[in-house]
Amino acid sequence: MRRIAADALRLGAHVIVVAHNHPSGDPTPSAEDCRATARLAEVAETLGIALCDHLVFAQGNWRSFRALGLL
Repeated sequence: MRRIAADALRLGAHVIVVAHNHPSGDPTPSAEDCRATARLAEVAETLGIALCDHLVFAQGNWRSFRALGLL
């Protein structure tokens, strides 16, 4: 989170989108994904940056936290 926040601040971002892959092949967000995303959204908001979405990719499929109502 520190690196994401630092990069966003350095670049003067007002909005960020984060993404990662699941090597397991299942793009369903894990409980840890959900916890980390909630925390990142809090940190970003404190800095005046909106977390627009978090995308999870796996074997040609993907999931959006925003579309799933998780963000």
